[in-house]
Amino acid sequence: MWISHALINHLLLQQPELKQGLSKFTGRTVRLTALGIHTDMHIRDDGYVEAIPADLVAECHISIHASTWSKMLQGEAFGVGDVSITGDTDLAMQLLPVLGQLRYEPYVDATRLFGNTVASNLDHQCKTLWRTTQQMVARVEGEVRDYMQESNAPVVSQAQWQQRSEAIETLRDDVARLQARLQRLE
Repeated sequence: MWISHALINHLLLQQPELKQGLSKFTGRTVRLTALGIHTDMHIRDDGYVEAIPADLVAECHISIHASTWSKMLQGEAFGVGDVSITGDTDLAMQLLPVLGQLRYEPYVDATRLFGNTVASNLDHQCKTLWRTTQQMVARVEGEVRDYMQESNAPVVSQAQWQQRSEAIETLRDDVARLQARLQRLE
């Protein structure tokens, strides 16, 4: 899929040190699966990737687990436990540190489009908005957690629900037995 090659190459353009690290694997082929999208890549000598030529197959397959994306969005690199590897494990293990560091830097694109001053302002505003949103979410989570733990909260705990459900079942059985006895007396 050419768009995924273009996306990876764009990320490599923003991070030349990773492109240089990938160029050490010139001529190697890999299949990368992320979010259900398969990208078959042939690594060029300049560190960029292209579609695998028809006469070659991928030497290894690295599949990134869906649960890893939240980790990556928080700026953490993924590791061996976050992926599945088939094929040439040695090659995959060497590629993981490089691929795990790929990050999109919106500031770089904004600088190209709007210039350094506007990009800096946008970057600052976006980071401030992100921090404020995270603080609000954390505050609401804390308040909801505190509310749920209050003894007089209108919401019952799992254990309380289970106790009451068992008591209701016992009461139903008792009522059914009583009705059966009353019917025999009639």
